[in-house]
Amino acid sequence: MTNCRASGSVPSGFLVFTSFAPVSLKPPFSLWVLNRRRQCGSFTREECTVAGLDARRLPSRSTIRNEKGTESAQQRVSSEPRGRVEALGVKRGVGSDSVGNGRRASVGKNRRSVTKEVQKRHDFARGGEVEDTQMIENAQKRNGQTSAGNGSKMKSNTKGGKGVARGRRMSEDEQILRGYIRRITETGRHGRWKDALSLFEELKSKGLRPGVFCFSALISAMEKAPGGSQWERALEVFGEMERRGVEPDAVTFSALISAMEKAPGGSQWERALELFEEMERRGVKPTTVTFSALISAMEKAPGGSQWKIALAVFGEMERRGVKPTMVTFNALISAMEKAPGGSQWVRALEVFEQMERRGVKPTTITFNAFISAMGKAPGESQWKIALAVFEEMERRGVKPTTVTFNALISAMGKAPGGSQWEKALEVFEEMERRGVEPTTVTFNALISAMEKAPGGSQWERALEVFGEMERRGVEPDAVTFSALISAMEKAPGGSKWERALEMFEGMERRGVELDVFCFSALISVMEKAPGGSQWEKALEVFEQMERRGVELDVFCFNALISAMEKAPGGST
Repeated sequence: MTNCRASGSVPSGFLVFTSFAPVSLKPPFSLWVLNRRRQCGSFTREECTVAGLDARRLPSRSTIRNEKGTESAQQRVSSEPRGRVEALGVKRGVGSDSVGNGRRASVGKNRRSVTKEVQKRHDFARGGEVEDTQMIENAQKRNGQTSAGNGSKMKSNTKGGKGVARGRRMSEDEQILRGYIRRITETGRHGRWKDALSLFEELKSKGLRPGVFCFSALISAMEKAPGGSQWERALEVFGEMERRGVEPDAVTFSALISAMEKAPGGSQWERALELFEEMERRGVKPTTVTFSALISAMEKAPGGSQWKIALAVFGEMERRGVKPTMVTFNALISAMEKAPGGSQWVRALEVFEQMERRGVKPTTITFNAFISAMGKAPGESQWKIALAVFEEMERRGVKPTTVTFNALISAMGKAPGGSQWEKALEVFEEMERRGVEPTTVTFNALISAMEKAPGGSQWERALEVFGEMERRGVEPDAVTFSALISAMEKAPGGSKWERALEMFEGMERRGVELDVFCFSALISVMEKAPGGSQWEKALEVFEQMERRGVELDVFCFNALISAMEKAPGGST
């Protein structure tokens, strides 16, 4: 074998055994190529030789250090014993001792697998030629140096140095920009969209060029604004993004559509559809997040969900092979629940069954929307199905929340033929046992159930519920008083108009905003007074309604006309 010198470098996968612990070394050299015709040999304790058969010397660590100017170019690796170097798949000779007597290690049977592994890890061979100097050249470039040839003296290159310096400045700018992106994301997550905008302006003032990640983070901050998204500002940011020639991606469009979804007062669903079409024109592929946000925008449309479009979007999602998630199904069921004129509860059932078939586990949000869809069925609630869904929820171990109980009580209140007020009370008691805190919505639904009891309202129980509400410190609202006054109106044997007036006065003292429903209910109470209507008081309420600038509706006029008609002693 040709005499070879030690290189001082060890290939990947080789172990160096020292007196302390075995250390796995990663290759600091440019190339290690082995094939069937080459051999690895001369692995001894004294020499630590790693060389190929063609005597090509691999660059050592000391050589690279010399090129950096830290050591002499002619310095060699010490030949003093440093421990044993063993290669994977290479065994020592049978007769070799622990000290090492210069015997050559024998090649094991699995040399071929070792060769393939080394070739796989270090595939630097190009056209049969081996670029041994690649690592050295890389080191030279990092130090602004070039080489006239292998082993030649290194010379400074001013142009190369400037290029490296420029690269460092770009790297520093990138790090600063990433820091800004993190801060914009964090402030946006906490709803501080104004701070996010300030950070964006600050980074631009420093000469940094925002990219797609930066713009997407800023749009997402607009989307998460408290009280409803800053959707108009999100569109402005998108406009600036286009002016700067930054190409939006799926994350950008998803955040924009989500901003349209969360617009205050109801989603900007038409704009969300326009953004989706723009996404299509640009060839940006929508993701699960995109489709889920678009369906949610249809769900939150003002005046009732755009449930038909939501179903069409879901169909397109399936056609494209985009996998829906729990969020997608929740938004779709919620869209069925919020359909104008009453929920599409049958379709909600179909979506739920499809969710089951796909193995997507329903959550509390899923069950809440499903129960609410049963409560909002057109004409009359599907309260029995709502109870069955609640029982299924418990069987699966899904924990009900305040929203769950509110939807269930509301379904009992809207039962056909009159409310299931007794069952509504049972649900309320179950809520109490579980330690779930009732809210204003809970008490409103319960009072409404008392109001709609068959055969006349359970007005006394309604007052008891109101008393409990006050005892707990839960603040009543206009809906609470409207339901209470309606309960007084529907009392069997004639309205409790005196109590209704007390409720109305208490409402004014509390500073609760009076709406058309409160006035309509109070006029109806006067109309249904026992022994004949209290038409004079009905007129007073109507005049007060006009003075306050409350917009009149047809129900007010009908109730007032009916009060005149039912005046004691004949119509007035």
